[in-house]
Amino acid sequence: MPKPSKRKPAPAPMPVKATKTRLTKDMRSTLHHFMVDEFRKRLDRTEIDKTRNALVERANAMLRAKYPEADMPVLRKYEMTRVDSCLRFTLPETGRVFQVSFNPYNLCLGDAAIVDIPCMRGCYNNEIYPCDKAFETLADKWEKQVAARQNAFTEKDAEYNGFLLACRYLEEVEAVIPLTEKIRESLGAQSRSLTVISPDVLKRIKSDFAQEAA
Repeated sequence: MPKPSKRKPAPAPMPVKATKTRLTKDMRSTLHHFMVDEFRKRLDRTEIDKTRNALVERANAMLRAKYPEADMPVLRKYEMTRVDSCLRFTLPETGRVFQVSFNPYNLCLGDAAIVDIPCMRGCYNNEIYPCDKAFETLADKWEKQVAARQNAFTEKDAEYNGFLLACRYLEEVEAVIPLTEKIRESLGAQSRSLTVISPDVLKRIKSDFAQEAA
């Protein structure tokens, strides 16, 4: 009686390789803008807001001491007022003149609530407001906080750019950063390798995007 033939086991199916999305220059640019924008929105602004609010309160008091609110309605009616968010002050004791920009460009702080003043000589009348030592100290603190925030933005801009240049595929980016559906759609979600990026940098970037936006 012939022996039953042994069936060979069916070969295991070949694993299906998922197609990766190669990053283009435009995609890197979109991702970089997204990452920088998210970092700027998430960076804590508690202390810098506190300083600016105190500055605005004191500056408004100086402006209203010179230009009383009672005189303003008629000027507003005839569009003879303006709001200056960049003002100059002087400390009489030393003669120092300094400028305070209440709305520094591109720092995601919103607009300062500066009161309006008469518009007598166009937009720039070179007016200088006398202040006290406490205001000068507060203004210097504000300038340092503005510079620190600008530096933080600049450093992250460079760090994120280096990270994206090291990634060849979108999937490498997503392994570190949670992307919104809106960003994925805008990307068409259509070796340089992460090994050239230090683990500390990757850890910091993951930490940046792990926080809830403020």
